[in-house]
Amino acid sequence: AAAHNVALVLREHRRTFWAERATEHAVVAFMVRANVTIRSVIDIGAADYTYKRGDKADDTGMTRTFQLLGDTAHYYGFEPGPQDFRALRRKARRNRSLPPGHVHLYPLAVAGSSGSKRVFGEASWKRMRNGSQLLGWRPYWDMSSSPNTRTTNALLEGLHQYRHVGEVQATTLDAFAQSERLQTLDFVKVDTEGTEREVLLEGAAQLLKAKRVRTVLWEYGDKMSADTFQAAKGQGGHKIQI
Repeated sequence: AAAHNVALVLREHRRTFWAERATEHAVVAFMVRANVTIRSVIDIGAADYTYKRGDKADDTGMTRTFQLLGDTAHYYGFEPGPQDFRALRRKARRNRSLPPGHVHLYPLAVAGSSGSKRVFGEASWKRMRNGSQLLGWRPYWDMSSSPNTRTTNALLEGLHQYRHVGEVQATTLDAFAQSERLQTLDFVKVDTEGTEREVLLEGAAQLLKAKRVRTVLWEYGDKMSADTFQAAKGQGGHKIQI
């Protein structure tokens, strides 16, 4: 089935997945049209991210997952940011269209190893005023003030205003699959701002070796991404990356 997935995407790539259209929703919808069975969706980096122009980077989420896959699927969302996790949990509780017991949310990062991880985030900006007069803007950093991009990627510290904002607990895909007794991960989306290699090649080594991951989607835009793809394909022998 996984080899069939690869063939489908390679055949349809040119007209289906150009840059701005390569969202989780577009990929899952395409696979549904191609009659690929997806029973489990693992969403690593599940919080909504909105570009400055107001467009969502990924509009699948919990509701549209079940609209596409039906109420037999299970959605597993990981989001380590406390504020973002609370928003996800609140959305799940308020949405009565979600099948009971099929949405599983975790306030955890997914990494190459389990345990406590340092988190790095972008700055938010606070107005500086003297009465009604605007004096300027001051940057500040903490876990709640960096809603757009947070990562455990230590290579980003000091770049583009990334700074250490806190600590989070992390798990691995291997540990997650074992704890949830999942034999196969049908669709895994990884959006971890540069730690995709560790998440997949270290944290999912056992799953890849046993060929228990059917489809992987992650950001692909640099040499690190390319190296990750080639290594994952070599380990698992049948992986798909878009």
